[in-house]
Amino acid sequence: VGLVVAAVLLGLVLSSPSAATEATGDGDSVAPVLVSASAEPLSIDTSSGPATVTVTLHVTDEFTGLAATTGSVSSLSFRNGSTTYHGCIHRQQSMTGGGACTRVSGTAQDGVYSTEVRFPHGSPTGDYLLDRVSLLDEVGNSRHYDAADLAAMGITITVSQTGDFIEGSITGTVTADDGGDPLPGICVTAQTNSGDGSG
Repeated sequence: VGLVVAAVLLGLVLSSPSAATEATGDGDSVAPVLVSASAEPLSIDTSSGPATVTVTLHVTDEFTGLAATTGSVSSLSFRNGSTTYHGCIHRQQSMTGGGACTRVSGTAQDGVYSTEVRFPHGSPTGDYLLDRVSLLDEVGNSRHYDAADLAAMGITITVSQTGDFIEGSITGTVTADDGGDPLPGICVTAQTNSGDGSG
C-alpha cells in the first residue's frame, strides 16, 4: 500500500505545471502594463531646424517580458490636430518622426524604456498631446492606452511647439538712392514659411 501511495504522489508531482513553465510557456496571456511616462523638453522651437523630444516609459510584464530594443514598446504618438509624430516604432514601421525604443535600465519584466520623437523643421505650432501608447510582449500580448486612458492614470504630457514659420515669398528690384530707375539685373527674393501649414 505504501508503494502505491508513493507512486500516486510522484505522478501528481510530475504532472503539475511548474512556475517556470507558466511564466515562460504558451500560457502567458497577460499584457504589459504602463506604470509611468515622462518627456523632455516640453517646449520646442522648430522654426530654424528639427527638434527632438525624449520620452521615458516604465513598463512591467508579468511573465515573458518585453524585448530589450525595438519591438518592446510597439508605438507611441503625439498629436496636434491632424499632425502626428511617433516614437518607439515596432519593427521599424515607417511613421513620421519615428525612432527606435531601447530599454535603458531594469529587466524585461520591469524596465525603463527610452525613445526619441523627432519634430521636423517647420512643424505646425501648437500643443502636441501624448495620445497613444501601445505595448507588446514577447508572445504577442498587447495593451493600448489612448488619451483618455492615460489621463485616467494621471499621465498628461503635452509638448508645445512655439516656433512660428511663415511661408511665402517677396520679390522686388533694387532702385538707385536718388529714386531713379531700377538697377538693371538686380532682384531680391525673401522666402519665409508658415508653421500652420497653410502656405
